[in-house]
Amino acid sequence: MLKPMKTSNPLDIFLVDDEAEICWLMSIMIKKIGCNIDFVHSFSDALAKIKEKQYSLYFLDLNLPDGIGFDLLRHLKSENPKSIVYIVSAWDQEEEKRKALELGADGFLSKPFRREEILTIISPLLND
Repeated sequence: MLKPMKTSNPLDIFLVDDEAEICWLMSIMIKKIGCNIDFVHSFSDALAKIKEKQYSLYFLDLNLPDGIGFDLLRHLKSENPKSIVYIVSAWDQEEEKRKALELGADGFLSKPFRREEILTIISPLLND
């Protein structure tokens, strides 16, 4: 189990998912280890938010009410190729996983995911 960070600059994490329960659960999990999290439920809200702020880590759902997460991934990687982006989706066929990695995603989490999977992604960033 990760302990809360002791730093003046906690990680800023951004989650885009249309499922409010996923956002709520991830925000609790991430805040418990001392990171900041912002989340939105739509493609258009995500575009607006990422214009305002750059995040340490992005989690993107693929199936959004007004767009596809792949397009958001393309946008993030074109604006900042070093962005750390993970896809979190129930669309978890090999084709989606392959496409996500080809577009520059750092990884793919299938829903439902386990808490440990999220913490494994965040942990190395806490030590930077």
